[in-house]
Amino acid sequence: MERFDFNQGLPDPDSIPLEQLAEAASETMLRDGFELRRYPAKLGLTALREVALRRIASRGSAGARLDDVVLTSGALQAIGLAASALAAPGDSVIVEERTYALAMRIIRRHGLRLVPVPMDDRGLRVDALANVLAGEAARGAPPKLAYLIPTHHNPTGVTLAAERRLPLLDLTRAHGVTVIEDDCYADICFEPACAPTLHSLAPESVVYVGSFSKLLAPGFRLGYFAAAPELRDRMLAHKNDGGTSDVSARIAARYLDRNLDDHVRRVRRIVQGSSQVMEAALDRHLAPAGSRWLTPTGGYFFWVELPPGLSPRALAGVAAERGLAYGSGRDYDVAGADIPYVRLCITSEPADRIDPGIAVLGDCLGRAASMRQVA
Repeated sequence: MERFDFNQGLPDPDSIPLEQLAEAASETMLRDGFELRRYPAKLGLTALREVALRRIASRGSAGARLDDVVLTSGALQAIGLAASALAAPGDSVIVEERTYALAMRIIRRHGLRLVPVPMDDRGLRVDALANVLAGEAARGAPPKLAYLIPTHHNPTGVTLAAERRLPLLDLTRAHGVTVIEDDCYADICFEPACAPTLHSLAPESVVYVGSFSKLLAPGFRLGYFAAAPELRDRMLAHKNDGGTSDVSARIAARYLDRNLDDHVRRVRRIVQGSSQVMEAALDRHLAPAGSRWLTPTGGYFFWVELPPGLSPRALAGVAAERGLAYGSGRDYDVAGADIPYVRLCITSEPADRIDPGIAVLGDCLGRAASMRQVA
């Protein structure tokens, strides 16, 4: 039985420059090998932090300084550092009503309570945020943090409208809330320009989190955050890991310093091409059954609403029998509700396998619907 995996957020294999990375790795060992006997610098390798700063500046934060940037072992470590350093067990954290499953897990492991805010097709609703913040304040439990994915949101693919960004920040600042801005999909943008980052609009109250996982590969385990000195130092005080891998950082820095702009354009082109293939497949195999979705303007995911009345549980059982994997809606719902959505990764399967895989999903929808009718 042929299996298809649209679940994991993996980069397209064609986007990983293996030969050039191998050259960078060889140069790293031959030129810098003896430097690896030292522990990494507290903030991380300067050369890769400079690359990260270039990416941050390209997203509008032209005033960011190199000393604001800290390398981490993936973006998840940065989120964990913020959760442990900027809040205490029992505090509440504002999140979008659907959000990244692993981030929810990390935040909860720090003893923090997630407070969801409704979204629409233009991102988090600022009117709803105002009501939630007022309600939490009235309860005597004002939130300390907000964890948000404003651009190419995971899982929904929605981007927060530009005109909502300043009002959102006005609210969070008025309530003393520090924002963790997860911008890991910023480089995967299909449009000429993305909306300004929250960090670029309020650098003193936003911790910007980025990643090299989507730009290079998750196996490098390289992320970073940028924050004002007071926030940076509080987070650094909780980073007790001996430093972020200098081997990975040196290889990535050597390659990206020479190839950054061309590499970003190439990755965007590959992912956008696969996105177009997936949308055509969804139109062909899922739309006739009544599924709906928004076309993403970047990122890795389609967030697909199931046909009316179709049971997510019934679909999951049929899909497992057919060897088809996808992200279940309940995994991204803050309340854990079995919502009728699936998350499909654009890049986890090669482009020529997308249509056959979505065809299997369409068949699974039909079988799940027929089970409902029989019942």
